[in-house]
Amino acid sequence: MQSSILITTLGHSWQLIPELVGFTNPDDYGFYKYHSGFEKINNIRTINKIKPVKEIWVISTDDKRTINSIKTAKGWLNENVKKIKMKSFILKGISDLTKDEHCRQMGNLIYQVVLAGKKYVNGGQLLLSLSGGRKTMSADMQEAGNIFGFDAMIHIIDDGNIPQEFKNLKTIDTKFSRHFTPIVAFGKRDASKIIYFEQDILENQKYDIPLNEENIYLDPDTELYNEVEERRNKSRSIAFNFYQKIYQKEPASNFYSLYFLEPDKIQVLKNKKIVIEDYNLIKKLPKAELHCHLGGIADTKEMVEIAYSNLEKVNFYRRKYKKYDDWLKIIRENLSKNELSKITEMVSNPKELVLNCFKEIPEPYSLAGFLIQFKDYEKLLDELIFGKYLNSEDYKNIGIEKYSKLGDLQGSSLLQSRESLASACNILKRKAKEHNVKYLELRCSPHNYTKGGLSIDEVVDVLVRNLESDVTVFKLIFIATRHKKISEINEIVNYVLNKNDKKFMEFFVGFDLAGNEEMKSPSELRDAFLPILEKCLKITIHAGETADADSIWEAVYHLSADRIGHGLKLLEREDLMDKIKERKISIELCPSSNKQILDFTDREYPLKKYLDRGLKVTLNTDNLGISRTDFTNEFIIGSDLVNNTLTFWELLQLIKNSFVSAFCKIDTKKDLIIGAEKSVMEIINEEIFK
Repeated sequence: MQSSILITTLGHSWQLIPELVGFTNPDDYGFYKYHSGFEKINNIRTINKIKPVKEIWVISTDDKRTINSIKTAKGWLNENVKKIKMKSFILKGISDLTKDEHCRQMGNLIYQVVLAGKKYVNGGQLLLSLSGGRKTMSADMQEAGNIFGFDAMIHIIDDGNIPQEFKNLKTIDTKFSRHFTPIVAFGKRDASKIIYFEQDILENQKYDIPLNEENIYLDPDTELYNEVEERRNKSRSIAFNFYQKIYQKEPASNFYSLYFLEPDKIQVLKNKKIVIEDYNLIKKLPKAELHCHLGGIADTKEMVEIAYSNLEKVNFYRRKYKKYDDWLKIIRENLSKNELSKITEMVSNPKELVLNCFKEIPEPYSLAGFLIQFKDYEKLLDELIFGKYLNSEDYKNIGIEKYSKLGDLQGSSLLQSRESLASACNILKRKAKEHNVKYLELRCSPHNYTKGGLSIDEVVDVLVRNLESDVTVFKLIFIATRHKKISEINEIVNYVLNKNDKKFMEFFVGFDLAGNEEMKSPSELRDAFLPILEKCLKITIHAGETADADSIWEAVYHLSADRIGHGLKLLEREDLMDKIKERKISIELCPSSNKQILDFTDREYPLKKYLDRGLKVTLNTDNLGISRTDFTNEFIIGSDLVNNTLTFWELLQLIKNSFVSAFCKIDTKKDLIIGAEKSVMEIINEEIFK
């Protein structure tokens, strides 16, 4: 129900109430009927659409004279204008505004009462008075009106010749009206937009005050006053910062909440370079991972962990095949003696030997048995797999084939059972939680995990069930592989298009084309991808990693890629770079694997140039285990590849790009971005601006 109220501050002069009522409710009390400017006063009231008020709310200090003034005013109303009710809001225990803190507390009370009035009138009329009390109270009343809005702000001007007789009266005589002139200092004003920043103050109940009594004493407080002041500062900052963004032609917008920071703080973020010492800080930041292959997630310790999930079946086959059992015992014995050289003599090619020497044992149990022997000897497994690449200086520019071979003992070799797949999912969830990854798209080729007897449906079911998480939003991307037969690509495409399962569709978000870029070009695969395009499904394409920029062009124009995996050669085509920016196609850089497969010693890593051009570039892990990296480390490696010129502002831009570029539904993405913004602000305020 709409209402009409007048809010005023009050000092020792109770007569202000009749002066105000004479203006707002002339039919109830004709104080100005003999005033020489009576017609003018009526016109002011009409022009400003002022209606009679039903209630007057008075704000005052807690001193004896003011309390008496309130009592006298209420008595006058009860006798002369009974239809108007009066409430008083008194700053408990503060008799005078003699200190700055007292002034702020009174300002807080005025803000609270005006806010309560705004809610109370419910779209009706809210009038504010600038007369009454100290000047600071009038100033705060004006500020409160500017913040929360009003229908009219009234002021009573006197001629400076008010006789003492009037000041001493316990009633009012209209003959004294000639000394006063009511005016509307400000007409209707809408609420400031700052009340809608972050949580809408109008919807926040923590600032509500009781309205069920006539005399309401409120404890001194400054919380609302401080919040308004903070929001006002933010509004000035955001206006300036967006002006700076336009003026300086900043290539892309960062998290919007960052623009609420003071300009000097933004400059701190733009000046701060990312170095290895920032690892723990970056680890706390929310992240989204868009390019992560299931087949390469495990380090050697985790490979043993996945293998152990198959222990029951491994022991079954050890009992059944003595040759296999004896072979594993020899492996374990040599490991216990730290004699890795003898194992390498026995197992010059672990994948071939383990998979082919015991053909009677179904996958992945022969390999799992081999890896289980490395329990407590994971460092030796590291040496067996990586050899000289354990030295990071040697682990670069090794080419895609050698890099892929480092994953021979995991991926499609190890993940051939429900137990292996479930264990891999749990490991990934654990890693994501540790590094505050809020969203992760996991890439896989389901048919690659069917050699041990699982169907594609069973593989997908295990992944969907085991990727459910309360911490990270996991999604699936299915890979079509260039070096596979077209029939296999068609199989996985048709599987998705014909899969009528709600749970699956919650997880599945798109397709990827991966594999050796020289095998099949995007143009050759257009017919296979047409059903995907017809269904408007999301597509990311590995392109421009080892092949030239034409591979990226084909991915964009023949397969309508939404994202490009790696895209390292894009610098070769300025025109294509502009087109990718125009189409808002994201680039998925993977610093560790980029460095390990290629060489950036004598050529430029494109990260900074992509950012400077305003491309939606993201940083990702590719293969966590094979690349010996983690979700946080990629930002350190990325900065290292551009000579530590990556700034903290740009790092936050990369994180935002990842959330914006996610293939999930728009509502999920919106929630993720809002959550990430809040977390980012909390972390940088605690860690950088503490």
